[in-house]
Amino acid sequence: EVAQLMADVEFGRDELGLKVKGLLPRAERREAAGGKISTGNASLCIVSVNGRPVEFKALKKLLSGIVLGESLSSAHRYPRGILCLDLTIPGSVDVNVDPNKIHVLIRREDDVLAAFKEELKEIYVNATEPGAEAEHSIPVDPEQGDLHDEIFASL
Repeated sequence: EVAQLMADVEFGRDELGLKVKGLLPRAERREAAGGKISTGNASLCIVSVNGRPVEFKALKKLLSGIVLGESLSSAHRYPRGILCLDLTIPGSVDVNVDPNKIHVLIRREDDVLAAFKEELKEIYVNATEPGAEAEHSIPVDPEQGDLHDEIFASL
């Protein structure tokens, strides 16, 4: 049931060496879905950087505000979803921040977050305007897999 409420998200920023693939709630269904697309458990909002599951609080906060919208957003709600970030420029990620490697240092983090904000607003904010379509939201067919399989394989 939750899979039907999700959409593929894919974008990149060459100047940052950033490539993003993931699954997030469909913009056109988020209000009707309510609690099915959000959770109080931050671990159900999965983020990986270069194939490594990480805790990226600033990105989760941004996701919460834009993806869930004002009616669903709060300090303790997160969208269900998976985001896989690849940062391809050498030295753009330092995984040696803590022994567990869950926290990483992303060089140009503010620029990465700004890129996310721009893309998420295009998907979610502009999609709620009358007559607008969410061109980044692609219907999910669990039988076909494709991007879904690729995303789960990278974790």
